[in-house]
Amino acid sequence: MKLLYLHGFNSSPESTKAKIFSQFLSKNNKAKVLIPTLPYSPKDTIELLSNMVEKEKSQISIIGSSLGGLYASFISEKYKIKSVVINPVVPNHLKKMESIIGEHINFHTKEKNFFSQSDYNELFACSISKLTNPLNHLCLVQLGDEVLDHTLTLEYFKNSFALIENGGNHQFDSFERYLQLIVDFMMN
Repeated sequence: MKLLYLHGFNSSPESTKAKIFSQFLSKNNKAKVLIPTLPYSPKDTIELLSNMVEKEKSQISIIGSSLGGLYASFISEKYKIKSVVINPVVPNHLKKMESIIGEHINFHTKEKNFFSQSDYNELFACSISKLTNPLNHLCLVQLGDEVLDHTLTLEYFKNSFALIENGGNHQFDSFERYLQLIVDFMMN
């Protein structure tokens, strides 16, 4: 079994949650984790992820944080595999995210990247208005998320499994408390 971890916008495989998740899996010999560097282009990201999932057949589940959660939901629905999403971007968030258009410096690599209007438009192509397999999704939300409107997230995942906490933030404080739950969901 392989578990595919997707970092958020302007992040990398060096993100804190990616490292915590990878260390947990290696320490517990649960499964192999794949943590790709996601391209800036949503279209290229979906192509990369589709190729990875098709290569693994049905022996893969996916986890994504923030924008990685949008991609995880899309790939989960496309291939009917399980996903765990952490304070994810959902389709109704996209309308208010035009501010991501422009130049950004990656939080970890310090590389400069430009997210174009075309890239922004591609986000809408990889969003699904309604989940057709809602029970394939586990959504973790902290209500203190200062970046995304949690009411939109909870509405989108209303028929899915959800873990909702008061407080917290967009990074999802104390993510490590739920690693066993996450892995159990992804592997069953």
